[in-house]
Amino acid sequence: MHANMIGSFVLCFCVLFGQLNASAIPMWEFLSKQEKMSFLYSLFANQVESFCESSTLKNCNKELLKYGLSTLKSMSEDVLDATDPYQRDANTIIWTSLMKGHPLANSVPKVSSSSSTAKPNSYDDDESFGDDPYADFGSESAASAKIDNVYRLPPPEGFVQKLEIG
Repeated sequence: MHANMIGSFVLCFCVLFGQLNASAIPMWEFLSKQEKMSFLYSLFANQVESFCESSTLKNCNKELLKYGLSTLKSMSEDVLDATDPYQRDANTIIWTSLMKGHPLANSVPKVSSSSSTAKPNSYDDDESFGDDPYADFGSESAASAKIDNVYRLPPPEGFVQKLEIG
């Protein structure tokens, strides 16, 4: 009888556990609308870059990014939740959502791993550990490393700087 109760409990637990339906990253729903839009736009920009490498469309990057941004701005919170970038086929979902109504909406680009956003703490760049680890030093996007203006401000009034000697 005791074994029968344990078996029933385990069966009920398994059935209830199987009914749960959650996102791969449940925190996506808790991000603000601005955070979701920013992240989706950066992923979309990678897709556009990949697509435009082989496209003959005039001003490809500019036109597609502008179209995608205008679509993204008009998306509701529910649609943003549905474009969770951590779900299966997220690249297709993001592209078709942001290109909705555009003639190229069905031309989903294949995003290369080098232009996609790396997962935190991922070490997928094994090729950088070859003979010359500094071979690609400085090949990062120049825009991300560029600092246009540097402002030096005087310290607040009454600030006393302490020098540590020794």
